[in-house]
Amino acid sequence: IIGAAKLTGRVGRFSVGGLSAVTAGEDAVIAGAAGINRRGQIVEPLTAYSVARMRREYGNQSSLGFMFTSTNRAITDDVSFLTDNAYTGGVDYDWRLSRQYSISGFWAGSHLQGSPEAIERLQKNAVHSFQRPDSDYTEVDPLATTLSGHAGSVSFGKIAGDRTRFSSFVGYKDPGFDSNGLGFQRRADEKTMNNWFQYRDFVPGRLVRNWNINFNQWAGWNFGGDR
Repeated sequence: IIGAAKLTGRVGRFSVGGLSAVTAGEDAVIAGAAGINRRGQIVEPLTAYSVARMRREYGNQSSLGFMFTSTNRAITDDVSFLTDNAYTGGVDYDWRLSRQYSISGFWAGSHLQGSPEAIERLQKNAVHSFQRPDSDYTEVDPLATTLSGHAGSVSFGKIAGDRTRFSSFVGYKDPGFDSNGLGFQRRADEKTMNNWFQYRDFVPGRLVRNWNINFNQWAGWNFGGDR
């Protein structure tokens, strides 16, 4: 890292944080067979990373937040398979109702820019798999210079109470969503849902201190409807 700056703070119920860093380019010596034909090559470009985060808390423990990330590379021919710029941004929320119920979730969008080689490589990697022969809703565009997408989720649940708790969740990542510029994402192109219900007794009794019974259900599909 050749330069970095970090900012965190809190004003009332607002919490704010930010981080910026610049990493230097890295060179390597590439050798051919038998160690001949040595040449120098850039293997990691000069790159700037930035993260910004803001969160507002409310009196009933509700919260509303915002986050933005960017990755900006000084691309050369040696590393043209990497994207030039990658941006993500989104909002997240956790809204409490009568102190017993909660509605929470997020919405995020991503936008990546790069050479046709870099964007085609993204379309074909394991996160997106646009080239899947069984997919009639994705298609590799070898001339594309951008890749964009969005994702989100919403959950409603009972978070307090002596006997019962529950939650229901739905979420999605569309085929073009990609937060791996400055994050970690296993795959896009998915729709998921789950439900959970619990009956509990945490009052110590004559035979047991506490007990609970859980019921769970999960399901997932891609955007083509395949389970």
